[in-house]
Amino acid sequence: NMDGCAFFPHRLRIQQPPTVKLEEKTIKNVKELKILGVIFNSSLSFLPHLTYITKKVTQVILALANFSGLNWGYNPQNFRKLYLRSIEKIITYGGPVYYKKEFNSHQKRKLKAIQRILMLKITKRHFIVSNINLNKLANFNPVHL
Repeated sequence: NMDGCAFFPHRLRIQQPPTVKLEEKTIKNVKELKILGVIFNSSLSFLPHLTYITKKVTQVILALANFSGLNWGYNPQNFRKLYLRSIEKIITYGGPVYYKKEFNSHQKRKLKAIQRILMLKITKRHFIVSNINLNKLANFNPVHL
């Protein structure tokens, strides 16, 4: 099943993208294309994929948050294991496709926001703790590294 066709012009502006046909059927042009769970857009920006991942991971974390509070529920070590074995894999999936030595600040902020929610659950701290201290308390490396 073909959803569409995306063009990736490297530093070129295409006024009218070419028409692509497959077996006499015209394939529509789309701005974003999802291939194997990785979202590509015409400018090859990492942000649409990060937005998708943020929504996906936030849903998982909030569902898990129902099973734990500050003084009750899952053991923080269980949340840590869950993060390392599944959620971190979701966040980093597709990373090699977009990897650059220098992330822009918007990308770093999104990655930190994703990780922060779970670090608060693991450390059972309040929202006023800084990200740097949360990384140390949870014994995590920032995701963008």
